[in-house]
Amino acid sequence: MQAELQFFHRLPRRKECVIISAVVPYPGKVMIDRSRFKGCWVAMLCSMAGGLCLGPSLGTLRADAKSQPLTDENRIAIIRGVSSEFARARVSLPRGKTPLLLDQFGNYDESSLKSLLMKYGPAVDAGQQLQITRIEFRNREILFEINGGGKKKGRWTDHLQLSVGGVGGPASRTDPQAAATGSSVLLRFEGDVPNLTADQVKQLLGQVLNFNPQSAARAYADTLPPEFKEALEKHEARVGMNRDMVIAALGRPSRKIREKNAAGIDQEQWIYGEPPAKVTFVVFEEDRVVSIKEY
Repeated sequence: MQAELQFFHRLPRRKECVIISAVVPYPGKVMIDRSRFKGCWVAMLCSMAGGLCLGPSLGTLRADAKSQPLTDENRIAIIRGVSSEFARARVSLPRGKTPLLLDQFGNYDESSLKSLLMKYGPAVDAGQQLQITRIEFRNREILFEINGGGKKKGRWTDHLQLSVGGVGGPASRTDPQAAATGSSVLLRFEGDVPNLTADQVKQLLGQVLNFNPQSAARAYADTLPPEFKEALEKHEARVGMNRDMVIAALGRPSRKIREKNAAGIDQEQWIYGEPPAKVTFVVFEEDRVVSIKEY
């Protein structure tokens, strides 16, 4: 298959642009040498076979430093449309808190990836299913945590101190990088994060993650009652869901609290979000959601 790569080229001393097209192999990585294409902006990548385009707005947002910064509305849309989504890894992803870096075009350095894999080992092998469990927005970056990310709480023995002859030290040490089982991907822009949509974010992640519409999440949702299937598609929790359903809808919680209610019944609260943003409490009794509270 081949694809047509198009550029917007601004004519000297004039305001209008002309479109320059080139045929390149597809699928495959498209590398742009800026020294050879001065004044050219990547506009779109279209499949010549089916006319499928990544979208002209994506290329403009990638290259235009004056594009509108990410709005709160699109930020929420990205969280709803990408967080908790299942995908397939196109490449092996390293374990630990050091993320795989993608530039604003979605490209990554293969030698850096190999170095991370050799140092920390893979958290996810190419072709394996994974889930985006958390998204963090920064000024010029978006961090995507995968399968819980690279952080893992230490063991309780890490806080013990042993003292022999007046010389003390920790009873044991846990390497956070080695203990982590998840991974992360960092999408970095030259300027502020542009006003991307959820679909555009998925396209930028497309070289490392395959968001197949016929994913395991869709297959799992098809086995559920209609009301729960609808909730998963909207990334919402509902009373009556079990733990697996809530994880499929919202991802893994940032915190869990166990306590007894006024009637003495054991409950577990799953907490999503951090103030001042919206915080959601999903309350379980045994393996079922009995209430949902949002603040």
